[in-house]
Amino acid sequence: MKFFREKSPFREPPQKNPSMSQILQEIPSQPGKVIREINDKKLKELWETRDLLELAIQGNKLLEQLRTEYHIPLSARFVVGQNERGEKVIYIVSDKIIGEEVSNMFSIIDTERERFGQEAEQIGKSLTLYLVDAYDTGKPFLWDVFAPRQYMWGHKENQEENHMYLIDVEPRIYTFNEVGIRAFSDLVSAVERFEIKSKIDFSRVWKILDNFYKKVVSDTKTIQEENMPRTLVKSELDFIKKILGRHLVSAAL
Repeated sequence: MKFFREKSPFREPPQKNPSMSQILQEIPSQPGKVIREINDKKLKELWETRDLLELAIQGNKLLEQLRTEYHIPLSARFVVGQNERGEKVIYIVSDKIIGEEVSNMFSIIDTERERFGQEAEQIGKSLTLYLVDAYDTGKPFLWDVFAPRQYMWGHKENQEENHMYLIDVEPRIYTFNEVGIRAFSDLVSAVERFEIKSKIDFSRVWKILDNFYKKVVSDTKTIQEENMPRTLVKSELDFIKKILGRHLVSAAL
């Protein structure tokens, strides 16, 4: 297999598409795929002690776990190589989704509302179980999957029916004690956004989140070990409680 440049993971140079975001690129022979690079400088700020290849391998394993065990719809994978500036980088390669970010959507057409609601509820439940398992096991998880801006309602090329997809993920790998409270905050925001957009009752998901909230706040060791100032931990927990209180009476007590 020939590559267009030594140590590049691609056979052709990635190119920008004027119709897409400036941070995305395409491979001409693979129009259904998009590529985004995270350069070494940015990675050093996020993961100061991690080797990029090791990070990509672990990230791909966690992505596969999200797909197979938690049924999160995604097609991303991490690839390590050198960019045109000779910098060692991680590329994120994923399917091109034609549609709209869920966080920016104003409305859903009536013929898609039921499907959107069902898929959004399932993703909300799956993400909740993913975070609960990270808490219970202490194992590393991908933090960059909980915010609503990470999801798009749309379709792949050569398809017509819209579905919800996780579209943007970076190998931000942590344990619950490092970023769990912030991930929990992102999660309740996403579930609320999904419910508002779909206009479907997510009471089953809210009950799981409520029980998890009670478990977390009763575990003083977890809260004390959270890798952020105590004032911010309290602020995040208050935010979570406020959102839960809008959906379940028990959370407001």
